[in-house]
Amino acid sequence: MSLRARLEIARDPDDRVVLSTVIDSDDAEVAPIQVTLPSSIDESQVAAQHRGSIAAAMALLSAMTLRQPLHIDQPVSSRLLRGLDEFQRIQAAWFPDAVGVVPIIATGIPLDGSPLDRAPSERTATFFTGGVDSFFTLLRHQHDLDAAVYVDGFDVPLSHPQMLDRVHDELAQIGRRLDLTMLAMRSTVREPGSARADWGLIGHGHALGSTAVVLGALGYTRVLIPSTASYDTLTPWGSHPLLDHLWSTEATQVIHDGAAHDRGAKVASISTHDAVRHHLRVCWERFDALNCSQCEKCLRTMSLLLAVGALDDVTTFRPPRSLVPLARRPVVSEEQRNYAVMAARALRRAGTHRRLARAFERSSKRYQVRLAGGRPSLVEQLEQLPRPSVPLSARLRRPSSLEPRSTVMNGGSPSVTVSIGMTGLGIPESITLGLPRAIDPNDTTAPGDLALLLGLLPAMLLGAPLRIEQPVSVALLEGVDAVQQIVASWYPSWVGPVAVHASSLATAPPGLGSVLLVDESNAAIATALSTQQRFAALAPIATADPAIATLPGHHHQPPADVANELAATAGAPIVQLDCPVSALLGDVIDRDRLLRGLEIAVRARLLGALGFGELVVAAPRHYRELRPAGSHPLIDRHWSTERLVVRHVDAERSTVERDALAATVVDRLRQRSLSR
Repeated sequence: MSLRARLEIARDPDDRVVLSTVIDSDDAEVAPIQVTLPSSIDESQVAAQHRGSIAAAMALLSAMTLRQPLHIDQPVSSRLLRGLDEFQRIQAAWFPDAVGVVPIIATGIPLDGSPLDRAPSERTATFFTGGVDSFFTLLRHQHDLDAAVYVDGFDVPLSHPQMLDRVHDELAQIGRRLDLTMLAMRSTVREPGSARADWGLIGHGHALGSTAVVLGALGYTRVLIPSTASYDTLTPWGSHPLLDHLWSTEATQVIHDGAAHDRGAKVASISTHDAVRHHLRVCWERFDALNCSQCEKCLRTMSLLLAVGALDDVTTFRPPRSLVPLARRPVVSEEQRNYAVMAARALRRAGTHRRLARAFERSSKRYQVRLAGGRPSLVEQLEQLPRPSVPLSARLRRPSSLEPRSTVMNGGSPSVTVSIGMTGLGIPESITLGLPRAIDPNDTTAPGDLALLLGLLPAMLLGAPLRIEQPVSVALLEGVDAVQQIVASWYPSWVGPVAVHASSLATAPPGLGSVLLVDESNAAIATALSTQQRFAALAPIATADPAIATLPGHHHQPPADVANELAATAGAPIVQLDCPVSALLGDVIDRDRLLRGLEIAVRARLLGALGFGELVVAAPRHYRELRPAGSHPLIDRHWSTERLVVRHVDAERSTVERDALAATVVDRLRQRSLSR
């Protein structure tokens, strides 16, 4: 049994172009998914090379819910195929009872798909509904946007035409206020006969991502999806920073935007703008007004507006005399708990409306006791972490900037010595990284990249700008910016984002061959034994922190011994790197929560300098067990350069499966250790 999907193009009675993904099944009736394009779009503007990718994207959720392979009779983007494979693995790990992982088979083309050509000019679009998240993304990127896109049938059902007409009128007014093109599309993705999946947890992320693929076919090279949650309040959800970028193709980059800012910060940022005060719409429970002013979503938005003194200025709400009775309603989900905590904190900081703040706090506490097993919210857990022990002398002598620099020695014992540019915090004046052979002379950004990486955490800890006078990888500079936003959201009392100034940017040719990072976790062994991928080398990485090596799911064996055992099995050599990164803030910053990521980043960059093209990091935690940590699927991929890609893999594998796969190798090592 399988599904076959194809894209058909027609026109509706209003002469608008309709893209219809027709899905044929051997044993189920699946309604076509129709996307009606803006009236300004002609059929000729839908690039033919994208049509197979559109069909694959639109039909994916039907295949996942029916758990049937998906066949496409047109070429599909190589990058999209890779992304949708990972997308499925994450969603199936989060919601195994709702969706499964299925193969996508594009007929008559290579199994890895066909690359798409990029449009000749850069164009950026953002999804927009008129809510807090979409207003925040729109206003902060206003001058870079070519269009804002609203889709009928997503938040307002197609069965409410009067409400849709009102929304269109509001959007037109916003467009005139901001001098911005507003595009209206229409989708049947939520209509009867389509895939049945929870809209919030699964469906809306698929709808946004597949529509982004359509926008790519219309020539948009960047599509922004406004974030729902901030990095410190993430839970499994349809639109997520782990998921949205996976809808990218060679022609279009899909970006999850704004997760470094929580809802309170977003409200404070947008609350003074006239367009927000006259057109803010957050409600999805009723369709006879822009906002009902009674539901949970209206309540949390009104409370945050109240905290910044802007509620009376927003004309789209009709708040009751007191919000306290609404705040006393039971909290029924982790998402609602996060927003209750956020609203209480914002009101406490404002120093007003203490009764309302107490009501939110009590509702959150009742949820913690009754439904969360006494576990505090992630925000509260992060706040309880001990702060780094930064010496007072270092804080008082904070440098105006840090200027680390690398020196490469390719003769004798090859090495890279990085001078950090400061001596506070107990940091050595320089760190020397040892290599088994000379670095590739074609890799011109390796010295600057290593200087950037080793200077990053000291700069973030002290709040000092970072200046690099050597060429730096374009991809790494972008990745470092993303990493800063994530870790500063997780650990705001530890580090903050800093400006990075690079004197020049460059790219290096891609390397070849994949390397597996072997640490103390059973995950690395399981990946080595179960993957069909052939590794060009294995790279051991040990931690000096006994607390990590003795965690459940770790084997307590030296990583070098494990690498030797796996090398004999896999027939891959071992690459020994001398990376004393723990000397950098090892006594100041928690190793597992932050420094571990830098250890991976430095090794990745050294392996790229040796000519390798990929570093595989086996995930020690399942997707449902993720918590802020130095090695994390949100973090690791951002250490990639044009030279080498970093992949965080196998987070969908359960702990039981991982430990069972590793048991044989670990037992052999233990027996060998005892015999010695």
